[in-house]
Amino acid sequence: MNIIIEDGSLVANANSYVTVAEATEYCADRGLAFPTVDAEAKVLLVKAMDFLSSIEDRFQGSRNNLEQELSFPRGFYLFGNDISDTIPKQLKNAQCQLAFDASQFELLESQETRKVIEEGVGALKVKYSDTGSASTQRTPTAALRHLQPLFNNHTGTPFFSTSR
Repeated sequence: MNIIIEDGSLVANANSYVTVAEATEYCADRGLAFPTVDAEAKVLLVKAMDFLSSIEDRFQGSRNNLEQELSFPRGFYLFGNDISDTIPKQLKNAQCQLAFDASQFELLESQETRKVIEEGVGALKVKYSDTGSASTQRTPTAALRHLQPLFNNHTGTPFFSTSR
């Protein structure tokens, strides 16, 4: 697999904002163990991109071009600066953190994995096996903190909103 870097110029077939070397340096600077095998690191970068794509609706602005591969570049101002043709450092840091996180847990867990051992229709009942994983979705908090200035509401919590 090749990693093709989006640099803000709408690179065709882009699938990452950072290189393996950038992710490795980010992790090393923070004392985080990141794979030294390029193939493993590339998979983690793609998983990080999958997560970032899943929260695209939380980002400020809109894509510069409907045909672009990734969520960024986007047309909006960050700290008073037009960033419509750049990839923000916060986003790059978040992808690096998410790549590390992907080495520790599933970023986009699809479902609970316990086996159904009994089902029903009348009185509607389901019984799960006591064995197997009953894991819950973990939140990649450090990455979300990097992304906070890029979110519409600037709260850093892209999954919840409250109103009165």
